[in-house]
Amino acid sequence: MVGQSIGSYPASEMARRGFGSKLILISPFVSLQEMAAAVFPFLTPLFRAFPFFLRDRLDNAALVPRLRPGLEVLVCHGTRDEVVPFKQGKALAGLFPKGTCRFEAIEGAGHNDLFAGRQPEALLKLITDFALSP
Repeated sequence: MVGQSIGSYPASEMARRGFGSKLILISPFVSLQEMAAAVFPFLTPLFRAFPFFLRDRLDNAALVPRLRPGLEVLVCHGTRDEVVPFKQGKALAGLFPKGTCRFEAIEGAGHNDLFAGRQPEALLKLITDFALSP
């Protein structure tokens, strides 16, 4: 199961439902609320006081403990991501049980140029090797 950016939530939800043998998240966020707070910090008090402004929670962090035990996860995130802060992907990766998640920082990559950066072949190989490993 693979999800990139906002697609990381549906991929995680499908993995929670038992689909896929592995989970690959590319430029994921912790939750929509944390993402909104990171991008629009001045609106944080509003989102906390009136959480219904964000109709969908898209809470990847809440799904982590509900995933199949032992599910292997790969999280890749560009260090210069201008849409989803790098620390969101790193924080999400840190929530998975020890030994189940591999985090890969893609140096110098932004949100939309992960596969067009300096070494797109290296990222594709990383993902392919992970997906095909036993």
